Amino acid sequence: MRQTIQESHRRTGRAGSAWSRAIAACFCLVLGVNMARGGVWTDGVEQGDGFTVHDGDHFNEVHIGNRLAGGTVSIAGGVVEHLIVSLLRSAVSMSGGTVGEIQFSVPPGRIDPDTPRSFFNITGGEVMLHRLIDETKSFISGGRVREFRVGSAAYTEITGGSIDTLELTDIATALLFGRDFNFPLGDIAATSGTLTGILNDGSALNMAFTRGENATLRLVPEPGGLGVVLLGVWAVSGRGRRSAGPP
Repeated sequence: MRQTIQESHRRTGRAGSAWSRAIAACFCLVLGVNMARGGVWTDGVEQGDGFTVHDGDHFNEVHIGNRLAGGTVSIAGGVVEHLIVSLLRSAVSMSGGTVGEIQFSVPPGRIDPDTPRSFFNITGGEVMLHRLIDETKSFISGGRVREFRVGSAAYTEITGGSIDTLELTDIATALLFGRDFNFPLGDIAATSGTLTGILNDGSALNMAFTRGENATLRLVPEPGGLGVVLLGVWAVSGRGRRSAGPP
């Protein structure tokens, strides 16, 4: 009798293990499909791969993408209190509206250096706090960013709009395109100060900045002039020097 009971337990255990493995496999499959889909969530509601914020919309949190797949968001109006963007594979285009804070959701574990990073294209609207980290990119040609923090190996180009304060840390890079700057063209050596001038779109620049020792803040002339050619030669030759301050 005891041997029969033990054999029954062994059979039940094997069956239970098989069921457990099957359930675990299904769970992983569903989770994997969901993560691969990526997408956009607004206040916890899934919106598919892309979403547009319009005038009159008000969201506490908009979350874009995850580790395996990204999403796209276009902000044409309305208010987003917190914009949380996956570090990888996501895109944000902003032409209007207001964003309180842009921050990143960093995936756990090792990040493949070949995986595309997220990027931003800001042509209008207002951002209270804009963060860039890792190798993410931001292109600003309009609108207003009150506080802009660029860290690690992030990269930004500013051709228009308004930036109140810019903070560069680590090996981050910021390029400003325009004319009549109060610093000479090229890399700025000063680690803090106020930068004035005219950006490419004609906007007056009056920006306080801080720069870490290894970060790059570079002034680039308006395209189409001799200055672009000279600056290109200067950059390729590697003989450019940081300017110490306003002339």
